[in-house]
Amino acid sequence: MSAEEYWHGPTRLCESYRKAWEIRRDNQFAREWRAGIYTMHAVGVALDRAFNGEKAKAEYPDAPLYSSEEIRREIEEKRERAAAEAEMKRLDLWAAKVNRMLSGNGGRGEGDRN
Repeated sequence: MSAEEYWHGPTRLCESYRKAWEIRRDNQFAREWRAGIYTMHAVGVALDRAFNGEKAKAEYPDAPLYSSEEIRREIEEKRERAAAEAEMKRLDLWAAKVNRMLSGNGGRGEGDRN
C-alpha cells in the first residue's frame, strides 16, 4: 500500500490490503505444510525400503493429496478403471484355466500328456 493510498484513499482500502496480506500468508503456510506432508511421505517410503527391503509396504502417493474436486474425481475414475481392468485380467486367466481343465487336459499344456 502506498503512502498516497494510506493517507488519501478510502478508509476501507487499508483493511482490504491487510486482509489480502493475511490470505497470502495463510496460503504460504498451507503450501509449506503440504510440502512437509509430501516430504514425510518420501522419507517414510525411503526408510521402509531401507529397513524392510523387498517386504516394504509404504508407497509414495500416486496422486496429489490436496486438489480440486474435479481432479479428485478424475483420479478416482482412473483408479476404478485400473481396478476393473485388473479384475478382468484375473477373470480371463481363471476362465482360461477352467477351459483347459474342462477340455480334458486337467490344466496341463498340450505336450504334458502321458
